[in-house]
Amino acid sequence: QHLVFGAGPSERPWLTKKFIFGFAYAVVVTYGCLVAYYAAGYTAFVDLLLWSVTYLQTSGLLLGHYTFQNFMATGVFLIVGIPIAAIFMAELCDQYFDYHERVTIQRRASIIRVSAATMLPLSRRSGCTL
Repeated sequence: QHLVFGAGPSERPWLTKKFIFGFAYAVVVTYGCLVAYYAAGYTAFVDLLLWSVTYLQTSGLLLGHYTFQNFMATGVFLIVGIPIAAIFMAELCDQYFDYHERVTIQRRASIIRVSAATMLPLSRRSGCTL
């Protein structure tokens, strides 16, 4: 069987693109922590996360040892990790902007309804008929 995104509520409602790419991002960050520990030589948990996440965001605030193993492990990590991180961040941004647009449209629609209701003649607003 093949994976269908946006499966109906009866199939797999938890299996969404955000979940799949979030899981892949977590795996890549974990792999990056292992690379930072074994190849780059960091031991503190904060340094492992800082190395992994900043390399995925292409800033790389911490540098490892200048060894062949470090360069190869970092290269593989970057080749695999950066596209996964970009896709996951794009999914989060897409969800946020979709939510923001939906809320903005609802807010503007309610303002239009209120302003349209206040523009009615007084006799129609109060419900009295002459």
